[in-house]
Amino acid sequence: MWILEELFSGNLLLLAIPLLRFEITNVLWKAISRGRIELSDAQAALREFEASNLPEREVATQKILIATHTYCSNLTGVE
Repeated sequence: MWILEELFSGNLLLLAIPLLRFEITNVLWKAISRGRIELSDAQAALREFEASNLPEREVATQKILIATHTYCSNLTGVE
């Protein structure tokens, strides 16, 4: 994927909203509860995520709404 190439080459800065850590934890918890992974695997994944030191940045909720609407509109062709 071109976006990963840009990220790993240092040409792209990836920022996360603070909610991302909770979303990742939730996904891992669901995987544990469905028997897809063990707790130790989820813990290792969280340690790896935390070690990435992904910079967090607050984003205005209005901007999130507009970005989501634009993205979904492009997927469905509906505005």
